[in-house]
Amino acid sequence: MRDAARLAAAARRAHAAGKPVAAYKLGRSAAGEALARSHTGALAGSDRALDAYFRDCGIVRVDMLETLIEIPPLLCTRNTPAKTLEWLL
Repeated sequence: MRDAARLAAAARRAHAAGKPVAAYKLGRSAAGEALARSHTGALAGSDRALDAYFRDCGIVRVDMLETLIEIPPLLCTRNTPAKTLEWLL
């Protein structure tokens, strides 16, 4: 992540406006982290720390690319019970 403060501010603004934010992060394992670092030049960081960061910013983290494609309609449905979405954050 190149600018954590900027991403956090943008995610919080989106959340305040009622717009959900979802993210898919590569490099969850040590090998994946090393690969992400070598490919992008950005620090991958601790996966647990990133989970906490995403939760704090209201960003829904997905584990698979397919989920990133499938989740927007669920997040944008206003009549989806909050209990259903609770597991995402």
